[in-house]
Amino acid sequence: MEMDIIEVNGDCAMATTIHTFAADGTPNNANCDRWGCGSTNKLPASTFTIKAVFGQDGSMTITMDGKPINNYSPFPSSASNSVVIKTMQSIGAVIESSQWFGWAPAQDQCPAGDAGNLANSELKITNVKVQGIVVQGPEPTKCQ
Repeated sequence: MEMDIIEVNGDCAMATTIHTFAADGTPNNANCDRWGCGSTNKLPASTFTIKAVFGQDGSMTITMDGKPINNYSPFPSSASNSVVIKTMQSIGAVIESSQWFGWAPAQDQCPAGDAGNLANSELKITNVKVQGIVVQGPEPTKCQ
């Protein structure tokens, strides 16, 4: 399972994408296979806040500056949401951030980057808060 809370294309656009079935699949598959169930949105001109909430029903709700991002295409199926529930209950989740060159949201509407400038890219993530229970591994150190 891969839950892309935010995939960013420079200062132009972002996508939220759900991948719950590790199958090659086909485009527009509501089971959110490797093609994913995604929502692409324009980015604000300045700093913004992203919040991800995972519901008891397996849904993932993302907000940007308090406004819901919910125009998924395709909309995740109940089978996809069931994978989220089972995965979160059995092994939990890990937060990971990476920068890479390749597919990017709204690449037909945003300036294109190139692999040569990847090393000069910059990303700043601040004020990360995680709420939940530990499913496996040691209890993390609490913030002050």
